[in-house]
Amino acid sequence: MTDFYRFEPVMETPGPDGQAVRKGAALYLEGAITPPRGWIDWDTFSYHPPQGFREQMEAIEGEELTVYIDSPGGDLSTGMALYTALRQRRGMTRCEVTRAYSAATLALAGCDKGQRFLSPGATLLYHNPAVTVDGDHRDMARAQRMLATLKDAVVAAYAESSGMDADAISALMDAETMYTAREAVAAGWADGLLPASATMAATSPLGLRDVLAVSQAATQRSFQAGLDAARLAHGNTEREEILAFARSVLKGA
Repeated sequence: MTDFYRFEPVMETPGPDGQAVRKGAALYLEGAITPPRGWIDWDTFSYHPPQGFREQMEAIEGEELTVYIDSPGGDLSTGMALYTALRQRRGMTRCEVTRAYSAATLALAGCDKGQRFLSPGATLLYHNPAVTVDGDHRDMARAQRMLATLKDAVVAAYAESSGMDADAISALMDAETMYTAREAVAAGWADGLLPASATMAATSPLGLRDVLAVSQAATQRSFQAGLDAARLAHGNTEREEILAFARSVLKGA
């Protein structure tokens, strides 16, 4: 499912013959970032975009890429995968933002410093990863560890992008902080404002509670896969311990 992203070629007409040539590419991130599964392997805590996304990124390696963001966010692990893919690519990566909340701010963070621009009416929102968890105290402890690890990764990405202190970033995520475009530039999240004529209004504006609900629901799906894997591994360990105990008892009988 690729509803939240799409790639398009950027064409240019350079000469009097009117022959259009490829200048680069555009990546549009629009709507909620809600893949069926997060782009993460919870066993290794590494980020794995789907094959289709990787192939399209490889096809434009070395080219100029402009990322257009108008998103209320979604799954934070997928946001981290986008950040990693954009940060590691060769070729200039520019960003133009109409709206970037939650996971979408990680795509902004992955673009080149000096090339991150906001619409004058843009807003950014930063908050902690959040999920709901069922189970006993062990499930709660696993969830706490996984959330803390995910937040640490997100904070590190934000710190590298903005130059801001990690403790300050953690605190502003705790506070669920929203920035206007000018505030975001002053804070180091972006490098400048786009001309008003080059921007569009954000589509489908959402309130803060709605944005947090979108993020939690999307993160929940990928997070649950990690919890299920941890439960399975823990269950297998318990089973082996029980069998080992049983064998020792039988051996001594």
